[in-house]
Amino acid sequence: MKKVFGFFSSIKVASGLLILLIASCLVGSLTQTDIYRSSFFIGILVLLSLSIIACSISKKPKRIATYITHFSILVILFGGAIDSIFGFKAYIEIKEKETVDLFDFSLRLDDFSVEYYANPKIPKDYKSRLTCLEKGKPVLTKTIEVNHPLVDKGIWFYQADFGIDVYSSKSGLQ
Repeated sequence: MKKVFGFFSSIKVASGLLILLIASCLVGSLTQTDIYRSSFFIGILVLLSLSIIACSISKKPKRIATYITHFSILVILFGGAIDSIFGFKAYIEIKEKETVDLFDFSLRLDDFSVEYYANPKIPKDYKSRLTCLEKGKPVLTKTIEVNHPLVDKGIWFYQADFGIDVYSSKSGLQ
């Protein structure tokens, strides 16, 4: 048990786990894979947490700020693990004027618009006006765009993309 504790209290082990965590995040972000829900990723979070706890106990830092920093990191890692285990992520496509049933409410895409740069025809901005419906009645309407989500009942709806249907006469492209 002493050897295991000594191993985890090593700053080299903590640094290695932190580098592994950063590399995993980079791979997940660059390849658009959902690595954050994998047991490998959750395992790194758990091992890094154990290492931070072991370092805090064995090194006995002289400043309270060190304990506060370690505790803050643990809170962030714990939040990431909770989200990985109990959170959910889903992708839905909704066409203009279409309504999709979700959980105990519905989501309707009222309008979609895309703005292009002059040359070449590259998307500059795209927006969607969404309405949340409960029992067929609108309860919330918001225009969303990338990084400006609609939030309803703790669920965040982000606009991430637009499909082929956008290339219609409405957008000026054929």
